[in-house]
Amino acid sequence: MEETQAVVKGMYTIEGNVPLSVVVDILCDSANRPKWDTGMLKSDIVRRDDPHLLVYNYAVYMPIISNRDFVEKRIVFQEGEFVYFYYSSVDDSISPPTSDYTRGCTIFAVSRMRKLGERIVVETCTQKDIKATLSSWISISRVGKSMAESVTKFRDQLIGRINEVMFQRMQQTRTSFPS
Repeated sequence: MEETQAVVKGMYTIEGNVPLSVVVDILCDSANRPKWDTGMLKSDIVRRDDPHLLVYNYAVYMPIISNRDFVEKRIVFQEGEFVYFYYSSVDDSISPPTSDYTRGCTIFAVSRMRKLGERIVVETCTQKDIKATLSSWISISRVGKSMAESVTKFRDQLIGRINEVMFQRMQQTRTSFPS
C-alpha cells in the first residue's frame, strides 16, 4: 500500500428520532449535496443504471493540497436493518479529468448505517489514493485533528439538512389536511 493510500475508518451518530430513509435520501441526493456540504465543491451524475447504482463525478475541498475530484460508482442497498453504501472509482474515460482538479482514485469505500433506538449509527471505511506527493502527505498526516474536525463538520451539516427536510415534511403534512 502506498503512503498516500491510507485506510480511514470512522463512526458517528445522528441523534433524534429520524427515519433512516430520510438520511439515505439526503445522502443520495447528489444534486443538492454541494448546497449543504461545504466540503463538496460539485457533484454531477454521469450515468444512472438503476435506482441502486449510479456513476457520478464530484470534487472536494482538500486542506493543504489542491482540491480533488473523483469519478465513482455508488451502489446502495439494504440488508436486514442495515443500509449499505459502496463506492469505487471507475475508468476516467467515463468522465475525463479537467484542469480544475487533481483526479483522485477511490480504491474502495463502504458505509453502513442502521437505526438504534432514537439514533442512527453510521460506520465508514475508506481507502483512497489522493494522488499527493509524499511531502504533502506528511503535512496532511500532521493534521489528523483537522480530518476529525472535517468529519464532525460534515455530520453537523448533515444533521442541519435532516432538520430542514423533517421540517419541510411536517409543513407539507400540516397543509394537506382539509380546513
